[in-house]
Amino acid sequence: MRYILLSVLLGTLLHLTSTAQCELGRFVNPIFEVQRDTALLFGSALQGPDDALEEMDLYLDLYQPEGDTMSQRPMIILAFGGSFIVGNRDDYYMIDLCNHFASLGYVTASIDYRVTGELLSTPSEETAYRAVAKGTHDMRAAVRYFHKEAQNLNIDPTQIYVGGVSAGAFAAVHAAYLDKESEVPEVLEEYFANWGGLAGNSGNEGYSMDVAGVINLSGAIGLPEWIEEGDLPIVSMHGTADDVVPYGHGLITLFDINAQVYGSSIIHERAEEVGIHHDFYTWEGEGHTPFVNVPPLFVNEDAPIHFQTVIDFVGTFMADLVCNQSNVSNQNLAPQALIYPNPTQGAILIDIPTTEALSYSITDLTGAIVQQGVCELRQIDLDPDHSPGMYLLTIYGIEQSYGTSRIVLH
Repeated sequence: MRYILLSVLLGTLLHLTSTAQCELGRFVNPIFEVQRDTALLFGSALQGPDDALEEMDLYLDLYQPEGDTMSQRPMIILAFGGSFIVGNRDDYYMIDLCNHFASLGYVTASIDYRVTGELLSTPSEETAYRAVAKGTHDMRAAVRYFHKEAQNLNIDPTQIYVGGVSAGAFAAVHAAYLDKESEVPEVLEEYFANWGGLAGNSGNEGYSMDVAGVINLSGAIGLPEWIEEGDLPIVSMHGTADDVVPYGHGLITLFDINAQVYGSSIIHERAEEVGIHHDFYTWEGEGHTPFVNVPPLFVNEDAPIHFQTVIDFVGTFMADLVCNQSNVSNQNLAPQALIYPNPTQGAILIDIPTTEALSYSITDLTGAIVQQGVCELRQIDLDPDHSPGMYLLTIYGIEQSYGTSRIVLH
């Protein structure tokens, strides 16, 4: 119980260990004002048709929790959507996503990547593959940039995540899983040979391009077999009526490209098959990126509701990652409590290899504590007044935490 009382009394997150910050609601509750720094150069690359290549500088907008003194912060790098033809790092939904996750305590960035106008002038499967390759190379340059700047920006280099919307999600997914020369499609072998291989040549050569996980919002992958046992965690969201990027497997028919891809439901099935940590949200009956409203291209009056779903669902998955799995403080963690049944209709049982007295706290997705107490006989009876939905349950010992788990109340 002492852990809960201390949590209530401290009142500030600035100088606590990352484990304590998780327990106090960091990464769940928007507790920070956000500082935005725009147009930071992170790389450059040749851009344009093969007969008219020009050097293009690549910039990013950086978002940081204001007044934060935590020295090892997780990082989320995001890329915009636009079919690899249009879009900008400062599109409104990119600003909203980056602001929100920075307010939770992440460092976030919205990045440039090279779009491919030839998809309009000379559409083909090869051109589409090259567009994805360019976006992937530029995403990897951004990852290397943040590995290089990790100490200066107080970033934990073991907690750099990549994500994106639509085309930006393609770049993120392939930056994570297209990681072997043997996986490069035959149609791209010559391109990769001339443009820096898997790493690309968009900048920050010599630095790591390792990432810790993927946020996939209406994206897809070239082949599901590129996701293998032991691979990175991924959270995906997709609409079943998406007519731009297939929800399952199918052709990208936009601009008469006719390129075969495998959407988020197939990514989910593959993740299940090989046993990697993942989660998947389906928008039943919704089309492409239903949380984005950009008339006349994408019109969805319910976009604000769907955006809230994105930040809740992705936010919960990310909080689980940074607080439970790798842990941003790199400390040796106590054993994780096993929580069951989950989903539950009112009672939670706890299995943990310890004889010490346990206490708990339950927060909703806004970070508000809705229930707390002592775990009598390793059981928690949920208040019947709680609304059905998703909550976060943290189990405490006398001197340590036994982890935070997402629970679903039916």
